[in-house]
Amino acid sequence: MSRRVVVTVVDAMTAAGDGLGDTYERLLQGGHAFAPVARFDVSAARSCYAALREDDPTPAEMILSIAGRISSVGRSVDVDRAYYAGTPDAAPPERPETIRVGGVTGSAWDRVYTSGCVAASSALVDAAAAISSGRADRVLVAAARVIDAPTFHLFSSGGAMSRDEVTRPMTLARSGMLLGDGAAIIVLEAADQLSDDKVPFAELRGWGRAGDGFDSHRPDPDASGMTNAIRAALCNAAIGPDEIDLINMHGTGTQLGDAAEYRALATVFGADTIPSAHAPKASVGHLLEATGLIEAAIAVASISSGTLPPSAGVRAEDATLFGSVLTCRRYRRVTHVLSTNFAFGGSNTALLFSAWNSDSDRTVDSFEHHEPVVLGRVPPLVPAKPLQHFIASDYPSAVYDAAQRCLDAVCLTKAQREKIALLIVAEHGDQNARQAVRERLAQGGRLPPRLLVQGTPTSAAGIVACTWGLRGSITVLATSAGLDHSCVHETVTDIATADSSSAVLVIRYEQRRGSCGTGEAILFSFR
Repeated sequence: MSRRVVVTVVDAMTAAGDGLGDTYERLLQGGHAFAPVARFDVSAARSCYAALREDDPTPAEMILSIAGRISSVGRSVDVDRAYYAGTPDAAPPERPETIRVGGVTGSAWDRVYTSGCVAASSALVDAAAAISSGRADRVLVAAARVIDAPTFHLFSSGGAMSRDEVTRPMTLARSGMLLGDGAAIIVLEAADQLSDDKVPFAELRGWGRAGDGFDSHRPDPDASGMTNAIRAALCNAAIGPDEIDLINMHGTGTQLGDAAEYRALATVFGADTIPSAHAPKASVGHLLEATGLIEAAIAVASISSGTLPPSAGVRAEDATLFGSVLTCRRYRRVTHVLSTNFAFGGSNTALLFSAWNSDSDRTVDSFEHHEPVVLGRVPPLVPAKPLQHFIASDYPSAVYDAAQRCLDAVCLTKAQREKIALLIVAEHGDQNARQAVRERLAQGGRLPPRLLVQGTPTSAAGIVACTWGLRGSITVLATSAGLDHSCVHETVTDIATADSSSAVLVIRYEQRRGSCGTGEAILFSFR
């Protein structure tokens, strides 16, 4: 039987507020934090709005502020593991001294997730899987993102951002997303380890991840991966679709993204019976790698406050993809909240938070753990030719080539390949491609969609998944660890546990100074 996983510490800061309470109150009022960008020059940009904090903090400053606030109210931050989710463009901030792993202070995180817009939600899923299966008792997940000029101009030039001062998710009038600053910390804990006087904020009752296997940058119009992730979360939680009170939508306000998300919700819940839904990004912006954790915190706040916030930016006269976007009620009991997040490459996550009931006799079948067996392994090799549609980088070619050599070495059926998850390990991600993007932007050039996603490591994984029909989750870790390192093996086990994947394909990319990068891969089987 699996252990129950609860949220015992939660806090966040965004452009809408210095704490989770301030941010949530802004959401309840239907307000937003978007304003003309003053942090850097946007005179040549297609969009000039974002939800940026006026104090221009660094990620380290935001994490330190939240950690200090948590510590000051007497909440313990002693954990078994500490994960961080952030951009692959820079090294992660040092772990604050108030966050102790095994009672020891230090500067390093156990894992650093850079899986695009599902980086933080992927970290939460792995943390929950480790606790549920008994491999950890307490895990802290932190995430932070500050929008800089290259990131802003990248999305603006690629045509992904709204020219309006707000976003209009799930409406026919939607024209794109807007970016924002923010950070969050959440501590998950095993319910059977709680002291008698500790009352959790909520229970993380279910989680699910799945891949589209469709494209590097476009979501699957049929939304198969999104649908599978949501269904997995509901199944894991033993909750029926009709029991969900509120959906925290990914809701970016983009044409393709919202259409795919609506398709998934309509498939799971029925087009006419989608629960009340709101999009936090319509108030605080899209926080990229940190968005999953901040929206998870907002989901927990909706349970604690018993309210359903409206979606900012959605006007009474707007035609919507489904009516419950406009019918969010306030002041009703909230028991179950579903929070969804999606990323380039077709990576999808779903988290289901529930009001805590210590007397519940709910039982959930545990994952039958098997020691992983190596089905195939290929050594580092420099790829011979660039991968089509990717420019100025050997990263995607190395990843693709390593996957091809490893999968060719084993004989798998289509059904077996569909249960394979992907884990990419790269210390610095795709730095060459990001430099090419910056140079193109400096020259005033507009970016085609395939170049737009170059800075997202999951884009190369999306091509791998599409080619071989892999439908498992996609996770990216920023680490120099080798394939045999305990960190990699622990992550592989957590992925298999969380997603019930039959196998995990791990691809390690190493960028070598003065020469092309190399790719190596190993395929672990759990069945």
